[in-house]
Amino acid sequence: MMRRSLAAAVSCAALVLGIAGCATGEPGSTETSSVPSAPTTVDILTTKDRTMVIDDGERPPQLCVGGVSESLPPQCAGIDLEGWDWNAVGDHEQRGNVRWGEFVVSGEYSAADNVLRVTATSAEGTGPGHTAAPCTEEPRESADPSSIERVGGFIEEDLGVRVFFAGDDPPCRSARFGVAYDDGSVQSAVDSKFGAGTVIVESALVPAR
Repeated sequence: MMRRSLAAAVSCAALVLGIAGCATGEPGSTETSSVPSAPTTVDILTTKDRTMVIDDGERPPQLCVGGVSESLPPQCAGIDLEGWDWNAVGDHEQRGNVRWGEFVVSGEYSAADNVLRVTATSAEGTGPGHTAAPCTEEPRESADPSSIERVGGFIEEDLGVRVFFAGDDPPCRSARFGVAYDDGSVQSAVDSKFGAGTVIVESALVPAR
């Protein structure tokens, strides 16, 4: 299941990241790495910006952290939302049985079942979009797709953390991976395995202030 989700994440990387073509080269590796357990249930977390929520009525409402298709109605796969109430969130769009809108969503996240138990929502905040973090080191050679899949496999299979998007990051020439929540342990593990600055782990959820 995790390998299939990684393949989907890599295939939609251009949609999420605006990725350019990749050159050759792999992130450097070391002999050992620290392998933390994935964060389970944590304190209240929140999206950094307004994020698309889609409810097709056939599964739990989805918090779209891995890209949204441009179909009408839109589609996505992301984090299951528990306790979502369309009557409480205000304006949203609907086509047939599908409803969607952009919101800042807060709640308790359980990594074990990929569920965010909603405690608060807001239609305020900046719009959705991928905002890349600044490069921390000198640009490196771009990572090729096989390298991206290898790093993604390490995150999903060794660390037990689902990857929602993956790809090469042209400005920094590093590999970038999106996960639901990283308390710092995932970034630390990939730094140890592949070298600091080679892989950027981006967390969709952050601690609420």
